Amino acid sequence: MELDNMIALVNEQQIQKIQRKASRSVQLYAAWEECRAGTLSTSGLLKRCSTFYKTVVTKRSEENPVN
Repeated sequence: MELDNMIALVNEQQIQKIQRKASRSVQLYAAWEECRAGTLSTSGLLKRCSTFYKTVVTKRSEENPVN
């Protein structure tokens, strides 16, 4: 691979990373505004946030409470 092609690939990956981060910020802000307006519950807000950060939010089982 030529150096110019490698540089272009790195730059493209950096641009995609920046675009994903900006998109996530817009979506998080929109979710926050929905929560403030009362159209999204706090649980819904947390679930939506968890999708951006690749974690899973699950309901705690009543059989296995956390102390």
